[in-house]
Amino acid sequence: MFQIQSVGKNISTLRKSKNMTQMELADEMGVSFQAVSNWERGATMPDISKLPELAQKLGVSVDELLGDEKEAEAIKKLVKGEETEISGEELVDIAPIMKPTQIKKEVERNKQKISMQDIIALAPFMDSEGLKEIAETLLEQGGILEGNIQDLVALAPFMDSEDLREIAERLLGKEGTLEGNIQDIVALAPFMDSEDLREIAERLLGKEGTLEGNIQDIVALAPFMDSEDLGEIAERLLEEGTLEGNIQDIVALAPFMDSEDLGKIVKTFLAEDRVSGENLQDLTALAPFMDSEDLGEVILTELKDGKNIENMDGLLQYLEEDSVTDIVRELLKKGKMKIKNLEKWASFMDEDVLGDVVEELINNKEYKITDLQPLMQFLDGDKIKEIVMKMVKME
Repeated sequence: MFQIQSVGKNISTLRKSKNMTQMELADEMGVSFQAVSNWERGATMPDISKLPELAQKLGVSVDELLGDEKEAEAIKKLVKGEETEISGEELVDIAPIMKPTQIKKEVERNKQKISMQDIIALAPFMDSEGLKEIAETLLEQGGILEGNIQDLVALAPFMDSEDLREIAERLLGKEGTLEGNIQDIVALAPFMDSEDLREIAERLLGKEGTLEGNIQDIVALAPFMDSEDLGEIAERLLEEGTLEGNIQDIVALAPFMDSEDLGKIVKTFLAEDRVSGENLQDLTALAPFMDSEDLGEVILTELKDGKNIENMDGLLQYLEEDSVTDIVRELLKKGKMKIKNLEKWASFMDEDVLGDVVEELINNKEYKITDLQPLMQFLDGDKIKEIVMKMVKME
């Protein structure tokens, strides 16, 4: 890499030998004194086109101003306007001090000497227009991209999103490039505008043989899509029967979806009996991404429909207090709530509600005072006394 600090030191030394101030040199060069200060500190480099004039003001040749560094040779070629070929390695070394238009010109003039790796190294220093033209040229020539999306991915962070979309669409329509494999678009997705990504996703969705009813293709794009767009696409898949009745299909999508959209889809699955509610393992996986009110509603609906839901303990932390209360009361109504179960539920319940539930349970005379021991820490002292007195009377 070209060391601009050494050039800055030369400028400072030569200026002082001429007994000039930074302001005087700046006036003669038609720049600000801050610019001269930055040159001498090695913070910036004089424009290549100004080097001959600067060398003249300082009474030296361009060669003397730049020094004997290997990278300086390439700059000397550019300053002198020589048609001598510049290698990709040389161009990469001096790119930080070149204007984007200069880099573009040299790339076009020396394209036979410049590899794809050189282009990738030059990309941060090029403007979007120049980078797009070079990417398109490489694509047309073949032999560089060769249907390998990774070359384009390396350029993508530095390209304008609109230009990237045009090139991505071109690749999408190029036979043998994407081959219906969404993974190629996924590689570009982090650098694409969400709206453009949605259009491409919908195009893929409508392309025969692309998704083939497999939600995993959309899952691959999901991290880079707008949550609202993802929700609409998921609903479309649901309506078209692409989601095959397995709630696991949406578990992978859940982290990237809006909680409201996710709740709608889960409710649709359950309402259509496309998934069993007897084991809540699937709902436990979805719970962290669902709205707590929706989650409570789903569980309560399943209970009211006569589903034998078990293993709810893992869901409690995602439920609101009111939802826990409603679920407990429904379990009580169906005779499926026991005092021993309440120990895990108690910390998620309102204290007064918990006391009422315990009282209701002991009315069936199946419990002893000792059965209440695990719940004592969750109940108010007066409530405990009241319950114990009631149990004593019942005996």
